[in-house]
Amino acid sequence: MRHIRYTLSPRAHRARRALTGAVALLVLAAAPAGASVYGPDVSSYQHVTGYTIDWGQAHSTGGAAFAFVKATEGTTYTNPWFARDWAALGSQGMMRGAYHFAAPGADLRTAVTQADYFARTVGAMNRKGDLPPVLDLESSGGLKPAQLVAWAQAWLTEVEKQTGRRPVIYTYPAFWQSATGNSTAFKDRYLLWVASYSSVPPSPLPGGWTRYTFWQYSNQSSMPGFSAPLDMSLFNGTSADLALLAAGAPAPPPTTVPAPSRFPLLSPAALKATLVAHYGTLLGRGVAGQPVAAVQALQQVLKVDNDGDFGPHTQAALVAWQQARQVPGTGVVDLATWKALLVAVGAPIPAPKPVPAPAPKPVPKPAPAPAPAPKPVPKPVPKPAPKPTPKPAPNVSPLLPWVHTVLRVGSQGPAVVAVQKVVHAKADGDFGPATAAALVAWKKAHHLPATAVVDAATWSALVRATTPSPLHPFIGTVLRVGSRGPAVAALQKALRLTADGDFGPLTRAAVVAAQRAHHLPATGVVDSRTWLALGA
Repeated sequence: MRHIRYTLSPRAHRARRALTGAVALLVLAAAPAGASVYGPDVSSYQHVTGYTIDWGQAHSTGGAAFAFVKATEGTTYTNPWFARDWAALGSQGMMRGAYHFAAPGADLRTAVTQADYFARTVGAMNRKGDLPPVLDLESSGGLKPAQLVAWAQAWLTEVEKQTGRRPVIYTYPAFWQSATGNSTAFKDRYLLWVASYSSVPPSPLPGGWTRYTFWQYSNQSSMPGFSAPLDMSLFNGTSADLALLAAGAPAPPPTTVPAPSRFPLLSPAALKATLVAHYGTLLGRGVAGQPVAAVQALQQVLKVDNDGDFGPHTQAALVAWQQARQVPGTGVVDLATWKALLVAVGAPIPAPKPVPAPAPKPVPKPAPAPAPAPKPVPKPVPKPAPKPTPKPAPNVSPLLPWVHTVLRVGSQGPAVVAVQKVVHAKADGDFGPATAAALVAWKKAHHLPATAVVDAATWSALVRATTPSPLHPFIGTVLRVGSRGPAVAALQKALRLTADGDFGPLTRAAVVAAQRAHHLPATGVVDSRTWLALGA
């Protein structure tokens, strides 16, 4: 639940507005198989300059059954759009919920104070369709596990006392396991809203929970009515179950959880044999002709859905796997990664095939001098073939391996170096006063709380700032009607068109609309200025 996000440039905002009004078709992004009762959660981010919200369209066209809205954070911040969104959801007849972003403190009285602040902000939560209040716990505040568990319990108890509703706990597995010691103190009394950006829910669940009530499966979804990217969650039940929960009923019985894989898993011996058979084959996102069996075997090792499609989830999982094994995090399976994969499954590394030495060439006897031949007519020099359009580099931030690490003054190591490079501090791996000052300045510039702590919200903004634009590799490529290839497909994705790689009249019309929106010559030809306007 990203309560603060990195803000797009004004140029990118203008492009998004123009394209949404002209030819964009917003589609719910990558919902898990069988998803039927889903909805977004929003904060002030969806209201920043250039973004639009239409709850009616999200409900009627996008199919959103519910929504959660950030209400408060700590004891000093109230989402300035909370009241407006809360009322709009009620007028649309949507199920609605409110959440509090926790700022834990060593004194338990801070939990009671924050609970009171939240309860006074949201008011009575007894309207038909009001979901239980939510404690968004993804920052430890520097507390030890036992202290954090006690703090959370104090907040939950006070909110239940003031609202008459038993709250829901929102968290993500890695944080819960490290910050609370994977405490099981809440599993029998409180419902779980778990965040895990994957095609399947996390297994096992943290904290001893045996079922989740909500699963936040994406933080980059799109939906009719919204021009900003969204966190999207799936409810573990039917629409009738959700209505009962909103009316104060206990949690519905668990529905069938999607299987960890849509395809049969290989036995250990078959997995080894498959990896050895494809050893040395380049695998990666966008690589043409890669064997499906090799990709499925890789996905089985990475513990992601083994559908044989090397997509963004597989790429992100591979980068994290590579970094954990000190292999360059390229996001592609090169020779170094192949060796690490075979070691991981206990398979032998095939010996390189010997290259036979060339036989010595016989020394020819000198031939008699040939008679002078007429000078040959020079052959026309063929025109050089056009250079192939470069493929985009993997769209992955180098900061992904450390996104669950909390950093503050005194921290050391490679995670500190990665942050120092982004905030323009000396990259010595030592989080001292100079790094703290540079971090505070960077967070102020990106509208984040000006603290010298790298928490979940800060990592989210840092990752967004360091994720390469998929358009950047094509900035020097000129496109027009008749152009084909990956550059055209990347352009069409930016324009939210069908990415068929064929620059036809529809693509030209969208380009002209974008150029006019950016006060560029409406030529319909994509040059470097147009690429930059689209966010390259």
